[in-house]
Amino acid sequence: MSAFTGFENQSKAYLEYPLDLGDIIHHPASTFIYTKTEFDRYNLLHRNDWAIVDASLHPEKGDVILIELNAEQCLIPLDKVVWNEDMLMLGVLIAIIKFHRGKSVLPDLNIVDLSKSLNSLLIASPETSFISQAVGNNMLPLGIPNGSLNVIERHVDYKDGDIAVVYQKSTFYCRRLNFSEGTLEDGYGISMPIQRPFSVEGVVTKTVILFRALLQ
Repeated sequence: MSAFTGFENQSKAYLEYPLDLGDIIHHPASTFIYTKTEFDRYNLLHRNDWAIVDASLHPEKGDVILIELNAEQCLIPLDKVVWNEDMLMLGVLIAIIKFHRGKSVLPDLNIVDLSKSLNSLLIASPETSFISQAVGNNMLPLGIPNGSLNVIERHVDYKDGDIAVVYQKSTFYCRRLNFSEGTLEDGYGISMPIQRPFSVEGVVTKTVILFRALLQ
């Protein structure tokens, strides 16, 4: 199991400890990837996202579940479900993975143990990657809510419009790069000027939004 190190969040001192994104999966034999269908109206899941669903969990208050009705599947908050005899519950949503760079490619369906494969599927180069936990909701419109885990890759060439972790004025920030205007923008379009000394620590390529799962 490959391990890499990361920042607990953008503003705290560096903490070195092993992380593996497969740790969010507690029941690998019953956990699978679901992607959005035309029938699905759940607004936190988009076309390029992966939803990680655990079929072994019993739904609890506040959960989002995957259901099937008339051969169509969709995610829906448990408190909005109107049950009927034709409805089948397929599992509980434990995480959504958002791909900020490029198109997501589903793994081979023969891969059944996501607890062992998820880390390598999401992080191609662990030696040049780290994880930063989002603090606050200023990047929420870009799919990075408070408490989510950002996969940051140092080896990726950054460009205008990328979401990145940057360092300036002795502080780490997660912001969208706007080099044409010389600014850093949050998810609401509020900008701050780029000031020297300034460095891009890595590009945010993926975000893992945790629902039920916790890293152990």
